[in-house]
Amino acid sequence: MAPETGTYLAPYGQRVQQVTWTATVTNRLLLEAGVGTYLSRWGGSEMPGNPTRDIVRVVENCARLCADNGGISGLTYRSENWAANWQGNHNWRASASFVTGAESMKFGYIGGFLVDNQKNFGNNQYLQFRTQNGVPDQLTEIINRFPIMNRVRYDAFYAQDQRTMGRWTLQGALRFDHAWSWFPEATIGPVRFLPTPTPFPKTQGVDSYKDLSPRGGVAWDVLGTGRTAVKINVGRYLEAAQNSNTYVANRPTSKLSTTTTRTWTDTNDNFVPDCDLLNAAAN
Repeated sequence: MAPETGTYLAPYGQRVQQVTWTATVTNRLLLEAGVGTYLSRWGGSEMPGNPTRDIVRVVENCARLCADNGGISGLTYRSENWAANWQGNHNWRASASFVTGAESMKFGYIGGFLVDNQKNFGNNQYLQFRTQNGVPDQLTEIINRFPIMNRVRYDAFYAQDQRTMGRWTLQGALRFDHAWSWFPEATIGPVRFLPTPTPFPKTQGVDSYKDLSPRGGVAWDVLGTGRTAVKINVGRYLEAAQNSNTYVANRPTSKLSTTTTRTWTDTNDNFVPDCDLLNAAAN
């Protein structure tokens, strides 16, 4: 890629924030709580003073060592693409632990709210040209300058117990998970190749997952010394609630084709498509 197509990374980064609280109520009862966030900006921002906004992006498609692209296969030049992406993962938890000499129990809650916002940007022509040895042969029309917004919420309640009897240690737990996702209201357009705005109302993604997951285990201290043990664990484990996979599969804007390619013969060699690009028919 040519230097002018690069993005600017300086204002981007990650931030982790955590607050925890612990209280030893008695020598057997422990209370805990916490709140945490993970914030991240990513994708590469627009270069300061970007002079390429009104210039069409070009990809040279000729083979490696082609003279017209300086010997660089797939050279991209003339204008940059950039993004404004932000994600925030917010979670909170609380638990109570009760411990005796031979038995320990824990009851708790975990909750979370996940935010994912993405938006792509590019030149004001909403075009990309492809050339072969410097000769245009294809153009791409683009309409993907709209926000992508995903939201996920989840809650989980659990109880677990562990008891030691001689050389045997038994474990058991039960967890209830409730997770759901949605997509805020969004509008595509107006842009050059989609002059009429197309609105999408708030849409449900995963309507409501409700799962009950058991877990159990047993450990046997073979020699009674605590140094050699045989352990067996069984459980049910779920896909994590996250802004990907099943949770975002129903986002309405993801079902749209945001680009289309058209063959192009530049008969007068002026590097300007002399046709009506809003007309889907060849012209």
